[in-house]
Amino acid sequence: MAILITIAILFMLLSLCILVMPLKLFFRGAGGTNGDLQGEGEFHFLNGAAGLGYSYRENIHLASLYFLGKRLFRLDVTRFAGTKKAKKKKEKKSASVESAEPEVKEQRGAKLKKILQNSREYLAWAKQSIDVIREIIRFDLVIVHLTLGLGNPALTGLVTGFIYAFNELIPPRFVITPSFDFTREIVRGDCKVRVKISLWAFWKNLFVYGPIIFKEYRKRKSVHHEALTQEA
Repeated sequence: MAILITIAILFMLLSLCILVMPLKLFFRGAGGTNGDLQGEGEFHFLNGAAGLGYSYRENIHLASLYFLGKRLFRLDVTRFAGTKKAKKKKEKKSASVESAEPEVKEQRGAKLKKILQNSREYLAWAKQSIDVIREIIRFDLVIVHLTLGLGNPALTGLVTGFIYAFNELIPPRFVITPSFDFTREIVRGDCKVRVKISLWAFWKNLFVYGPIIFKEYRKRKSVHHEALTQEA
């Protein structure tokens, strides 16, 4: 009995740690106009004690499992990736499109008018949402390497200079390093991103703003239902 109670307590503590401890995400990708698309990402929880990884390069998909900072194994999951995508073509009749145009324009005008009327409310919600996102998500590192070749040496040098100037305005943990290639037309990027997600801040804000969002959703849904009833 004591063993079962101990296991239950350990399980509860582990679940609590998973729900509260911050998540760490790492992503690195590269690609450009010359092809050679590749990327890799890692997702770590329990303060980095365990994690999952995924990488893609040369049409090969690999999944990894990490524990205590070491990779336990890597599995080729290319056959499960589903590289073939079905292409569907949709044909539209010009007569039906022309008949629907006045109605579509009227609906767009009504939506635009509603957005303008509630713009102050939307801006307040946007500011509050940005504050919440900044509290939950923190970018520890963002490094971007750009290779630019625009076919015109003067234009390439001008754009590179603008990027260097912009680089001085952003925080130190955000770095953009441009390089130029005057011999060919190319745009290629290589980025590295490290993100930390505070689950404590996520649950706190969900507890605070969740009921407000649900109440606002119910209110808008009832208003929409009343409008449809009146039209009918």
